[in-house]
Amino acid sequence: MVSGLPLLSIPKPVREAIVAQAFRLLAADGEMFQFSYSPRCPISKVVLGAHNLVAINAGACPKNIPPAYVFRITRV
Repeated sequence: MVSGLPLLSIPKPVREAIVAQAFRLLAADGEMFQFSYSPRCPISKVVLGAHNLVAINAGACPKNIPPAYVFRITRV
């Protein structure tokens, strides 16, 4: 799944619901790629942990204005 949703602009409860539903719909080995303008993952470590997920920085586009970042989110 590829997401460009502005998660940091969405209230935390809604953000968590989006992530939870995304991983309910994804296959067991499914991955979510989230684009963000923040160098930190827009999904908190608490939410990731609650859903047995892990996020890694999968890359950045520093020449973009503002710079963009990609996070790969998978199940543990």
